[in-house]
Amino acid sequence: MTTIVLDNREWNKIRPKIDADYGKITTMISWRLRDTLGFTVRHHRDHNPINGHWVHDIRLDFVDEDAATFFRLKYL
Repeated sequence: MTTIVLDNREWNKIRPKIDADYGKITTMISWRLRDTLGFTVRHHRDHNPINGHWVHDIRLDFVDEDAATFFRLKYL
C-alpha cells in the first residue's frame, strides 16, 4: 500500500478538483472514492516531539502504485 501525506492546505486545493472531475459524492463516500480513484482519505493527528505541538495532516492510502502514480500526475 502506498501513502501520500498532504497538509490541509494542499488537500483543500485538490479536493475541489476531484469534485469537479468526479462529482462531490465521490469525495463524501469513502468506498466510492476507493472504487473510482483507488484511495481512501485518512485524517491523521500526531504529536511532534520537537516542538510539542499536534500535527494534523491528510493521508491518502492507495490500493496500488498505479493509482498513486495516476493521482500524482493528475493532481500534484
